[in-house]
Amino acid sequence: MKKLWLWLLAASSFLTSCSTDIDINAEWKETTLVLGVLNTSDSIHYLRIHKAFLDPEKSAFEVAQIKDSLYYNALNVVIEQIRNNAVVRTFNLEQIDTNLLQPGIFASPSMVLYRFRSGGILDSSSVYRLRINTPSNNLVTSLMEPIGNTTSLPNGLPPGGVLPPSFAGINWTNSFPTINFRVPRNAKMYELTVRVFYDEWNRFTVTPTDTPDLQLKFVDWKAQTNQLVGVVNNNESFQIRLNGRNMFAFMNSVIPVNPDLNRRLRGTLFYFDFADDNLNTFLAVNKPTLSVVDVRPTFTNIENGLGIFASRRTIPNLKAAETAPFYPFSSPYFREAFGGIGVDSLRIRYPQLNFVP
Repeated sequence: MKKLWLWLLAASSFLTSCSTDIDINAEWKETTLVLGVLNTSDSIHYLRIHKAFLDPEKSAFEVAQIKDSLYYNALNVVIEQIRNNAVVRTFNLEQIDTNLLQPGIFASPSMVLYRFRSGGILDSSSVYRLRINTPSNNLVTSLMEPIGNTTSLPNGLPPGGVLPPSFAGINWTNSFPTINFRVPRNAKMYELTVRVFYDEWNRFTVTPTDTPDLQLKFVDWKAQTNQLVGVVNNNESFQIRLNGRNMFAFMNSVIPVNPDLNRRLRGTLFYFDFADDNLNTFLAVNKPTLSVVDVRPTFTNIENGLGIFASRRTIPNLKAAETAPFYPFSSPYFREAFGGIGVDSLRIRYPQLNFVP
């Protein structure tokens, strides 16, 4: 997220300082900057909207700390849900002062965001149109198509399938678990994360069940990153094979060694992050480069402004899952871990982590 803010800052400085004349401080022109990446599954959504700026006597980083230089005094911001070329619902966004964002180069701790409540999942069969009217009567617009749902369950578990412990777990030592899924509507890029759960307790306790310090912990292993979909909305299907060795190596790199603790592997929760075509292009174009001569065109899908208005989605919805009873064991995306007694097991390869049977 911080990289997006830095890019927008650089873009605002560049656009307000470049000119065909030598005088870079030409007459100021209003430029609206928008950052809105909406998670389809959320019921409350936030957008950041502010203006480009230039002060001939101060650097852009100094001006970014001045709240009046960043934000409009008043904006009329609406999002229209359009289905079959007709507006079926209108959301009026409210301006809020918040500290939701981490402190950085912009004025803080109070930052201005625009919020609306969808009251449920955004409709992937609709188009959502952003309309911003600035105090100088400039109209800024953009279109976004939300990402739909999909089924992504380990080892071909059927949709709405049997919950634990009625299906077998995974022996990460001796097998290669597979994930079969179809790409959801409007998705262009995906990433697969395996959330690995384990118990942790004082090793001098006889058994983990009779100690008050037993804790369930997890680490997130990015098993697949930046994977592209061939054709959007083509109902494309994928099968991903995972390697336990890679997962164990990741665990060894992030779990701290503590000789006073014992640990036991419990299981894994599988989840996907999807991005739409606009967000994928925006991230690809603005990816950091090591070359000082690599100049690439800036991508934006904001009309009469700069920035991004796009869709993403996490499946399953982790916010809902984490509040469900018996999380994570009750989730159909969870698989119990068992076995692993061979030479390639977590315990054999990384004994310093103190994983026990």
